[in-house]
Amino acid sequence: MPGFDRREVIRLLSAAIAMAPTGAAARLGVEDDLAMFRDIIRAIGGTTYLPPVLLEACETEFARAFGTEAMFALVALARRRPELASMSRDASTRAGDQMRWIATFLFTGEVDGEVRYYDYCLGWQALTFATAPGLCGGPFGHWQEPQR
Repeated sequence: MPGFDRREVIRLLSAAIAMAPTGAAARLGVEDDLAMFRDIIRAIGGTTYLPPVLLEACETEFARAFGTEAMFALVALARRRPELASMSRDASTRAGDQMRWIATFLFTGEVDGEVRYYDYCLGWQALTFATAPGLCGGPFGHWQEPQR
């Protein structure tokens, strides 16, 4: 997966801020930060719907990989720099790496070289002609039927 440049970082964080519940910048507390972090995950995934298992797993695995402080640092960056120009100046390489990790996880289900969440990953939602192996799409031979 190619690296994110500063413009992509700005676009992703702007989308996360835009998707945040109204008044999110004024709220305080861990639950609010976790809700905003979930909004960032959804924005990186490019969808408002993620399978609940995948959303929870992303949150948990991210905390394992980078620590809970990294979650709150990413939220703080999104709240602190709502303007595109200032966000661009403040975005670090580490934040870009973390967002790349989230995108890779969401679309592949991969964690530490192991594909643990394969069945739920967004890569399958992007394909219109296949389902995850082991998840039946219909009776045997359904793939030969014309698409309706």
